[in-house]
Amino acid sequence: MWYVIGILVVMAAVALYDMTNDAHWLDRAGQLAERMHQLFHDDEAGDYLMSETTQTIGRVKMRADSSMPSGNAVALHLFAKLSRRRAMPDDRLRGDAVLAELSGIALE
Repeated sequence: MWYVIGILVVMAAVALYDMTNDAHWLDRAGQLAERMHQLFHDDEAGDYLMSETTQTIGRVKMRADSSMPSGNAVALHLFAKLSRRRAMPDDRLRGDAVLAELSGIALE
């Protein structure tokens, strides 16, 4: 849950940048996206987990949308937005990794 909330906060920072053209918001979005990547990235699969620890029910991964978009779908959208606004290769690479991991699910 914290993962999805975090992504939405980053998306809000991108939206604030789009409305104000204030680079502070884009910088903040990049910092938050980097922290999200550090905490939740699954290095083996390339997508993102829903929690950072295994102390409770384990590390859950949402790949399919339901009444709300999955965290990975929102992460893909986020990295697409960031890659169009910043000259940071990691944004595109991270988006490509999520897309590659989710692409097999879209075919099922």
